[in-house]
Amino acid sequence: MKRASAAATAESTTARTQSTILLMPDERKSKFPIAFAVVLVVCFFGVLVWSGGWLWAGFQAEQIQRAILPERKPEGNVYDATAKGPVSLANFVRELRVAWPGENVATVHAAACELATGLLHHGDIEVGSLEGKTFVPWSMSRWEAARKIDTELKSMHDFLQDENRYVFRRK
Repeated sequence: MKRASAAATAESTTARTQSTILLMPDERKSKFPIAFAVVLVVCFFGVLVWSGGWLWAGFQAEQIQRAILPERKPEGNVYDATAKGPVSLANFVRELRVAWPGENVATVHAAACELATGLLHHGDIEVGSLEGKTFVPWSMSRWEAARKIDTELKSMHDFLQDENRYVFRRK
């Protein structure tokens, strides 16, 4: 009887060992998708953290565009001001500096260039300079004027303050 119970114990132990061996590949298979999913999630969050700086820069550019975009429409503040008389780009630069006190020269001037180009898209706007109290229009196309303003503003190391240059008015 002891032999029969020992044989039965040995058989059950062998059966358990064989069933464990047989189940082990299945267990490995069931753990693989979980491990794979964990690796994917970690990689996904790593990419989000790494690209966070790029996302933030894109967000800031979008904020600047939102501030500029209304000026490209006929109902924009600067366009409306040109109906009352000549408007200097230096005034807008000053307003931008008040609105964005921490921004550098390049950012403020880039926004001013966007405004100038937007204004020049209107057929009734011309750009020139003030000599005394007389407006002197530039003798170039609107697109050449936009390029000139862009080139000159981007080469400046200090904020535009001359209210006699880059003056816009309605024809």
